[in-house]
Order: sequence, then C-alpha cells, then structure tokens
Amino acid sequence: MATVSVNKGIVNSWSLREFRALKGKMLSGNFTNSLSKENFNSLVFESPVDRSLTFVSYSSNLGELTKDELRNMRDELQVVELSSGTFKLCKRGENSFDDMDDIFD
Repeated sequence: MATVSVNKGIVNSWSLREFRALKGKMLSGNFTNSLSKENFNSLVFESPVDRSLTFVSYSSNLGELTKDELRNMRDELQVVELSSGTFKLCKRGENSFDDMDDIFD
C-alpha cells in the first residue's frame, strides 16, 4: 500500500515488491539521454494490461544495481514518486528519503 510522505517533493512511496505488483514486470534497460547524449541504466516496469512503461531511475546515493544486487536488496528498497511525476529507487527506512535531497538543490 502506498504511503504519503510529508517530505517536500515526495508524493508516494512503495516497497519494491508493492511497486512491482502495481506496475507489472520489472525490467532493466540502458538508455541515452536525447539532450546530453549521456548513457544511463534504468528500471522499467511493463504493465500486463496495456504494456505501458513506467521508468524508475536509481537514486544517486544508491547507484546502479546489478540483477544480483537487486535480488539481495529487494526487501530493503523502495520506490518513491516525486512531485515532478518521476520515480526513484532508494533504500527503505527512517533515513531513506535523505537519498533524494540532492534533487531539491
């Protein structure tokens, strides 16, 4: 179940398991930013209903994770929805939202 945060800029948060159940199959992909031409890795969730895609970027403090790292950490991770409408993967817990502070600078 989604939880609403009082932290500025964060709209909702889900455990990684909850987000996967909500958004569908979890995939990983390499992408290129069309403006900066920078390559990046992102998680992508594919809806089984309409095949729509939801992109979830890695928190800069978390960094990109391999499949094995995601598997080992899956119960420690959460997805947060930002007021911008984007999603980030970060660690769960009391201080997990600290991972997102750099986006407000």
